[in-house]
Amino acid sequence: MDWYHASERVWELGRAQYGEGTAKAAAWVDRQLARLATGEVRAVTRAGQRLRCRGAAAAVRDEQVGYFTRQADRMAYDRYRERGLAIGSGMVESAGKALIGMRQKGPGMRWSVPGAQAVAHVRVLLFNDQWDRYDLAA
Repeated sequence: MDWYHASERVWELGRAQYGEGTAKAAAWVDRQLARLATGEVRAVTRAGQRLRCRGAAAAVRDEQVGYFTRQADRMAYDRYRERGLAIGSGMVESAGKALIGMRQKGPGMRWSVPGAQAVAHVRVLLFNDQWDRYDLAA
């Protein structure tokens, strides 16, 4: 689970409960993000459950608490960082855009699925400097 998306969900709950731009929202969110960063996802979930929300804020709380409950096993950010893994998806999204999107999403371009896949395979080979691995007979 991408750190940015998880933190956005914490911010959504903090804003719903304490108000946009308030010091209380920022303080609550900062505590939860610190917990999340150290692998304490269940503590974040419990903190959300303890919020006494009303109306729309209660709906946001229930949605976010449910989300963190379901995704807890995918949010071991402390362990990911210890292993040298990225906790954001920005690099992958950017690479996808640069490698595939710019080539296949130009104005007026239309691709069949097999044609788009063929171009994607060639782009990956070129990008990774693996053209010599391409089997022309295949």
